[in-house]
Amino acid sequence: MAKVVLGDEFDRSLRECTRRALKEAGGKRVATKWGVAGSQELDAEEWSFGAAKIVLEAETYTGLSLSGPEDLLRQIATALGQNRSP
Repeated sequence: MAKVVLGDEFDRSLRECTRRALKEAGGKRVATKWGVAGSQELDAEEWSFGAAKIVLEAETYTGLSLSGPEDLLRQIATALGQNRSP
């Protein structure tokens, strides 16, 4: 499992573009979680791609990230125009 940080956790536009890219790649959002611990806030969404899963997380001080199979992350990052590799 790989992880790529896409940008700032408070970047709403990036979050919406990422959701759109996940949907266009055939993903379905199957779970959401939200929590606060001290000054940390975590918002996580699990996306299903058949047998594969991707987690989209927005975490204070960490940023907006995707975790999942490397090949699937690369496909999403490319769709977002990111030059980062997982």
